[in-house]
Amino acid sequence: MSVESSLLNRHANRYLDPNVKISREELSAILALAGKAPSAFNQQQVLDASAVLMILADREAIKQPLVEKLNETQVKQGFLPEELKQQMIGMTVGFYQGLEQQKIMNFLGLDIGLFAMSFMLAAEEKGWNTSPMIGYNSQALRSTFSISERYEDVLLIAIGKKVKEPHQSYRYDVNEFVTWDEMPTA
Repeated sequence: MSVESSLLNRHANRYLDPNVKISREELSAILALAGKAPSAFNQQQVLDASAVLMILADREAIKQPLVEKLNETQVKQGFLPEELKQQMIGMTVGFYQGLEQQKIMNFLGLDIGLFAMSFMLAAEEKGWNTSPMIGYNSQALRSTFSISERYEDVLLIAIGKKVKEPHQSYRYDVNEFVTWDEMPTA
């Protein structure tokens, strides 16, 4: 399946067959591929790009009006039965109201990270090259673009066509970041 097909067809599936087992070899192969994901401090310096996306976390995305809007859209599009709408709104808003601000930002960061990785994979499949960046002057960015306090700047993603091959960097072997059947000791 292509990246595009995966992104279009992938959904969180809570109904998984308990009789189907994944082998350690297959899981290791998947983990090894995931281990190729970009990480901070690889020191990719971006000098030029066709565009740079500013990825922002909306601190109000979890508040009642936006949660209501999302669920109303889901009802209109047939993804959520009308009778469950209020229950879903209450569950979502209630879940986040009980959390500390740092935990909420962690969840928003996770959502942003999933989006960013999907964007970069989709761009690569379409022939574009990307580079995620966290080492930028946040204050200058916020000032230049008048970014409201409502939004947390999380990362930038440069997109363009490469003019030379990127430098290769070390990635941990799957056995260096996965422990099997036990908790890590250090």
